[in-house]
Amino acid sequence: MIIMKVLIDIGHPAHVHYFKNLIIQLVNFGETVLVVARDKEVSHLLLDSNNIPYCSRGAGGTWFLSKALYLFIGTWRVLKVAQKYKPDVFLSAGSMYASVASKVMNKPHIAIEDSENLEQIRIYKPFTDLIISPKYCKKKFGAKNIRINGFLQSAYLRSEYFTPNEKIFEVLGLQFGAPYFILRFVALGASHDRGLKTSNIHERYLLVEELKKHGRVFISSEGLLPDSLLEYAIKIPPHQMHDAIYYSKAVLGESGAMTNEAAFLGVPSYLLVDPNLGVHYGFRDLGLKKIFQGFSDTFKNELKTDLIKLDLIQENNRTIALEYQKKSLDLTVFLHWTLNNLPKSLDLDFIMHSYWSDNVQ
Repeated sequence: MIIMKVLIDIGHPAHVHYFKNLIIQLVNFGETVLVVARDKEVSHLLLDSNNIPYCSRGAGGTWFLSKALYLFIGTWRVLKVAQKYKPDVFLSAGSMYASVASKVMNKPHIAIEDSENLEQIRIYKPFTDLIISPKYCKKKFGAKNIRINGFLQSAYLRSEYFTPNEKIFEVLGLQFGAPYFILRFVALGASHDRGLKTSNIHERYLLVEELKKHGRVFISSEGLLPDSLLEYAIKIPPHQMHDAIYYSKAVLGESGAMTNEAAFLGVPSYLLVDPNLGVHYGFRDLGLKKIFQGFSDTFKNELKTDLIKLDLIQENNRTIALEYQKKSLDLTVFLHWTLNNLPKSLDLDFIMHSYWSDNVQ
């Protein structure tokens, strides 16, 4: 029996979720997996909570020159680990570092992609053998791109992988079934956030005051909260966030990732910046998400109307989300199939003729 060796590069907390179930499947099938992870936000904590061993490639840069320097440092660290591990394939969520390292080692690199961040894609695409993206992405990424009928969240939030835990109410200090809302505020410091504007402290305070009329409010924030909002900071282990999202009445904020997760789970979702990305519009067109440009009058008026009938909206969203999950592609299964069928699965014609044709394009 030939054992496959897979190197997975993690650059963001969301990437842990994308690959954690695949890692479990691969290990159960006797393959070996090595994870290299950037020390960004709670990435390492999530890996630890999922009992996934990893090598750190450092924290990365926070401003232009340090980011440029880290492109070389991060690539060198991934390459150094890979040369010792000798993987058969590299897998990432659009990692510039893994793609270059794979080219140096003459091994295939497979990327999943939904950020549509051309600044990064232009770097990793020449060194990548297959790019897997949702069909909702506005941009197409050339002859190496296979478009799937599904979202990346299918890798970890489908009912096969995620069972919400009611104990989250106890963790949050609430009676079971008590209404609450989650707000997510971000720093918008990534390259794909350029040109977007976050809300100001006064706008956030007013939003909290409005939501408090209908339930408890919890805030998840990349940056430090002002004194006026500190009491609302959510204090739960990172791996329990999806439980909190599932049972919330709505998720609102500036995070595309968290509002997409809420939408996938059928929780009313309000994105308060518009990055003009296809996946957000995909959820919107399914009726699972609303998108606004900041704290506009349109947003305020719609929110007031929705808060009156939020239980009905959530019931409808749950139905839509579950029906969508049944007919869409399971990304974890597809990735496992792709790895098992290397190198043939790097050919788009082979994928189209060998996998479910209505779920890949």
